[in-house]
Amino acid sequence: FHSPDPFKFFTRKRRLGISTHDLFDALLPEVDGRSTSIVRTQGGDAARSKHLNPVSVKRVKPVALWSGVVKLDASGKGKIKVDMPQFQGSVRVMVVAVEGDKFGAAEKNVTVRDPLVLTPTLPRFVGPLDKFKFPIEVYNGTGANADVKVSVEIEGRIEVMGEKVRTLKVANGAQEMTVFELTADEVAGKAKITVRASSGDVSTWSETEIGIRPAATVSMDGVNAVVKAGAPLKVKVPSGYLPGTLHVSITAGPAPAAQFGAALQYLIQYPYGCLEQTTSKAFPLIYLKDVAKTAAPDLVKDGAIDQYVQAGISRVESMVVSSGGLSYWPGNSWGYPWTTVYATHFLVEAKKAGYPVDEAQLKRLLDHLAGVSNAAVYPVYGYGPDYKTQAYALYVLALAGRSNVSTLSYAVDLLERSIAGKVPPNLRAWADEETKAFLAGALLLSGDRVRASNFVSKDFSLAASGPQQGFWSAGRADAVILGVLAEVDPDHKSVPKLMKSLIDRSKNGHWYNTQENAFALVALGKIARKMGSGDYTGTIKVGGKDVQAISSAGGSASVHGGDDWVGQEIEIAVTGAAGAFTGVTFEGIKAGLQPARAKGIEVERAYFDKAGKRIDSSKVEQGQVVFVRLGVKSPGASRIENVALVDLLPAGLEIENPRLGAEQITPWMETGRSVADYVDIRDDRILMFFHVAGGAWQYYWYAARAVSEGDFVLPHVHVEAMYDPETQAQSGAGRMTVGARK
Repeated sequence: FHSPDPFKFFTRKRRLGISTHDLFDALLPEVDGRSTSIVRTQGGDAARSKHLNPVSVKRVKPVALWSGVVKLDASGKGKIKVDMPQFQGSVRVMVVAVEGDKFGAAEKNVTVRDPLVLTPTLPRFVGPLDKFKFPIEVYNGTGANADVKVSVEIEGRIEVMGEKVRTLKVANGAQEMTVFELTADEVAGKAKITVRASSGDVSTWSETEIGIRPAATVSMDGVNAVVKAGAPLKVKVPSGYLPGTLHVSITAGPAPAAQFGAALQYLIQYPYGCLEQTTSKAFPLIYLKDVAKTAAPDLVKDGAIDQYVQAGISRVESMVVSSGGLSYWPGNSWGYPWTTVYATHFLVEAKKAGYPVDEAQLKRLLDHLAGVSNAAVYPVYGYGPDYKTQAYALYVLALAGRSNVSTLSYAVDLLERSIAGKVPPNLRAWADEETKAFLAGALLLSGDRVRASNFVSKDFSLAASGPQQGFWSAGRADAVILGVLAEVDPDHKSVPKLMKSLIDRSKNGHWYNTQENAFALVALGKIARKMGSGDYTGTIKVGGKDVQAISSAGGSASVHGGDDWVGQEIEIAVTGAAGAFTGVTFEGIKAGLQPARAKGIEVERAYFDKAGKRIDSSKVEQGQVVFVRLGVKSPGASRIENVALVDLLPAGLEIENPRLGAEQITPWMETGRSVADYVDIRDDRILMFFHVAGGAWQYYWYAARAVSEGDFVLPHVHVEAMYDPETQAQSGAGRMTVGARK
């Protein structure tokens, strides 16, 4: 923060304070007319996620105090008094003075400290059952030698092992250190550690919040069902979760989307920030505000849903690259044509729903989609055209009122020839149901109902289950078709069976990956707006007690609980002609370290010293730099796309250098070394994203330093294919012991 400077403020450069518009693009189509009005709204809560630390603490509390306007005396002097919080160090005093048309500014650093100064040293976080040393340095600035009494007080689930009060002899102008031993309980949460020091009439204190971070990530389980009269849903709340982490959510409503609150939670809490997942988090909220109120109540506070959607819009707009497309990761220059079309679809739908969208950026993206829809090759993306992506681009262009009639006609010709088996293989045109739906939707939106009737007059087939391929899956295919029909023909005869297929394909209240969840929720949300429902009334009970009345007239309802519900039975019962769409979700962190597992991918972790010698995790020395090698392998010859790796640190380590440069890579690191496409660094973990080639191990390196002495839980390293959640592995859990320097 720079000190205020009135001179720079009054002489600063200023942008034009008006928005300008013209009609040149209508009169002369080759002129690119753009509005200068750009809306930027921040919002959303990206921290809620299954692979990020669920425990939030305020470790560093900044000091910022405001005096208000101070009147000076005749000599130009004034005094202020401020109540300083707990703080030892240097503060910057900033002053701005004004009199008539005269002004000035000044700043000065002022040292703030007590006669006794405490310097406690804690890890950035601890884990369940961690045992660690807590050194405290005491500086004596009282002017005389002193016996200083030091005590430790703790609020929360951390205990002091042994004595809690000690006395140190500290010479004037010198400092001494004492070390306490602490241990954390097997819980997740936060604790407040207060250190007090006193000598005679002089005293001081220091307060620090520290999080007890779980050694595992959040898991989600549950059931969803249509509850009808005489057939209640009964579910017992399971045990085995780390105390304080279990969240139980019960939802019920008259529309199909109401039972999929877990799917909305899954998207909102999905931890990664690539283009596809950013879009998938925000897209369904355009149509599912009512479901969001029950599934994610935190999002409805103070208009937070709209802020969340707007934040998604702003983030997508910020990822436009020079080619006119969208990068897959922030700061990268590459991407996928499908995700560019998908994110542009989101912007078009958001604009239709009334959200502010940057018109210039949207026009640029739609121009890019026009190129994608008729390109013979994708020079930007580095490979040939994908017919389905081109069909999707044509649909989005039509949805935006930018139909390209000639390109659409050619694409439909290809589709009709493909159905008849008359397309040469090199044209790569496949007549699958998704492509049919996209092109039929584009034709209807363009006003060509005669040609569209060749496709929409027939029943759409359900996608056959098969292996997930890139962004494609059978569930996404059905959701895409339903979404198009919801837009152009909500009464189509295929709508009921597509809805049933989507509901049947869900598991534990959500679908397979972010693509399936987003497309399914958008489709169901659109259908829900256009369908009626019968009547029902009923109750939600927990442990035999009524906790919520429900009815079709009342819309979606929800109940939330936690640890106090463990072992109790949840019952949802209704009476009436209609059924209630219900979902029960259990979200929490399992207690203890879960067993290692591997399905479709393998992962390992190893520690090395500077010489390349492998380090035993039970024999790490405080202050030692540890080189961490993370290995990933596809057991078969097949390539695995969009892989996410999460390495949770033990509390004794801190990341030293997550991106080892060429000068720090020694020859013994080179074998199998790979570089991640994107790296996300947090206090307690590192996340890497990349693709895995088949057959050989790929190794990723980062450096950490052993900073805290103790015995710490060593969590698993976890890897998963983001769009194929069943392809995942974890291994390497145990303990890490950091001993004193030798």
